Amino acid sequence: MKSRVLFGAMLSLLCTFAVAGCGDDKITDIDIPDTPGEPSGSEELPDEAKFKLKMVQLTPLMNLDAGVAAPFDFMTFRIVDNQDVYYPVGFPDFLQYYDSIVMVSPVMPDSYCIYKKKPGHVKFTHQWGSYFFENETFQISLKGYKDNVLRYETTMNQLMCERDFLGIDWKGGDIVLANPKANGAYCILDNRYEFVLTDTQMLNETCYVTLYLAYSSGLSDAEFIKKQEAGLKWLLDKHIGESASIDASAFKTLPADVDIVKTYENPTTLAALLHQQEDDTHEECYYVLAEAK
Repeated sequence: MKSRVLFGAMLSLLCTFAVAGCGDDKITDIDIPDTPGEPSGSEELPDEAKFKLKMVQLTPLMNLDAGVAAPFDFMTFRIVDNQDVYYPVGFPDFLQYYDSIVMVSPVMPDSYCIYKKKPGHVKFTHQWGSYFFENETFQISLKGYKDNVLRYETTMNQLMCERDFLGIDWKGGDIVLANPKANGAYCILDNRYEFVLTDTQMLNETCYVTLYLAYSSGLSDAEFIKKQEAGLKWLLDKHIGESASIDASAFKTLPADVDIVKTYENPTTLAALLHQQEDDTHEECYYVLAEAK
């Protein structure tokens, strides 16, 4: 098998990742303690110790004019004080009551630390962003800890919808006829998979996109191939549901040199999980082709 480094490099050249306010301020070195059902001692905290989580900007996929987020839209968040005041620089007064503040969700496996205080060293992320792969409203919380005890928690409901397929609107979104780009999507609360979604193109008078799993370092060729298949199946099962028995002839944009692993459909979309065998011009990989009905 050819080295998957070429595949990873190819995706890296194609991908444009949107990042808001993370950069060097991203904090990952934290062990989150066991949390009780309710914050311990929150009734003792003054108002100045309380904070809020705000979603302040939505950047929809395909340059849509959308008011509600969908999977693969980018969302920007801020932490503000109890009076909704945002501090773009410096350290707000409420931080003195905590050793760490982390972002979590009950429907996602990972966490994101925005504040961490260690002896002689403090890190604080004022604003940050993420994509989310959820297709219905879910909860996000910011939890403040002091001496390994949960002292304060604020929770918001993040409203989500699903368009024709993920964040794609076949009729209302942009269509790229030449030089399509690929856009990377990651979730800071679910580090299992990152995806690469191409711009919407048109072939045989039909809109379509392709979707890949982003390159993962530290895996062997066989492990990475297996992860591609698992990650794409997870996404399709989550957003379209059970696979459907669709003949290849139903697709108008399907390449000729791939094997169909599974097919899916919803009222607006046909999708296929494809296996590309290695040859003189391709590396082995799994990817998804989705097209408008």
